[in-house]
Amino acid sequence: AVAGIEIDEGIDRYAYNKGLFVIKPSGDTVEIINDENFRLRTW
Repeated sequence: AVAGIEIDEGIDRYAYNKGLFVIKPSGDTVEIINDENFRLRTW
């Protein structure tokens, strides 16, 4: 997964394309922003 308070432009897209969860702040909590087309990469 990749998570952060600030994520540089393109890092979220890179992580998504590599099969990683993308976690972003959402109010007082966080949320996984991957959509229904996301395919988790198995290690």
